[in-house]
Amino acid sequence: MYDVRKGVYRGYRRQIEEMIHPARARLYALLPYEVRRLEAEAEYLPDARRLNVRAQLVTAEGSVPGRHVIRKVLLVAQASAWGGPVAPIPFK
Repeated sequence: MYDVRKGVYRGYRRQIEEMIHPARARLYALLPYEVRRLEAEAEYLPDARRLNVRAQLVTAEGSVPGRHVIRKVLLVAQASAWGGPVAPIPFK
């Protein structure tokens, strides 16, 4: 079980037994394996103006992980022309 908001693995469980108090949001994930790390690599293709990103989850047991959602956000390395904050560029 993962406490998603805290980013903590809390051990293998088949169900969650937690008291959820009003106005204290909790988000848990039950997985049949422990995720050790996320490996990612990127390849920039300047002629195509394209960035290819590949990511893979590595489990503690070496088992094949299930399907996961990975959110990707690209931040521009330079400040905007008007001096404002750097804005994220959404991937499609």
